[in-house]
Amino acid sequence: MYLDLIIFIVLLGLVIFYFRRLSNVVYFLVLVDIFLRLIYFLRINLGIKELNSFLKLFPRNLLSLSDKYLDGILVTIVAWLIFIIYCLFFSYTTKIFLKRRK
Repeated sequence: MYLDLIIFIVLLGLVIFYFRRLSNVVYFLVLVDIFLRLIYFLRINLGIKELNSFLKLFPRNLLSLSDKYLDGILVTIVAWLIFIIYCLFFSYTTKIFLKRRK
């Protein structure tokens, strides 16, 4: 029942413990979110019944994972945190892009 949440928390804990830098945690969270969105796209657009039943085990994205287990103001806080994480990701990738252009 809580398997997806437990796996996500364990992976996030390992990334925080192992890397200990904010940029690595931001990259991890964005990569997980993009991966979940790609899985959801496959689930919607592929008509393979057996594959769809397996892909339904994955949440749509990180926000839907928080919607599943939280309610009220906590969902709003998590949504803003995800927004801030995406803004940090955008700034990190822009900085890398501009550094490589010089």
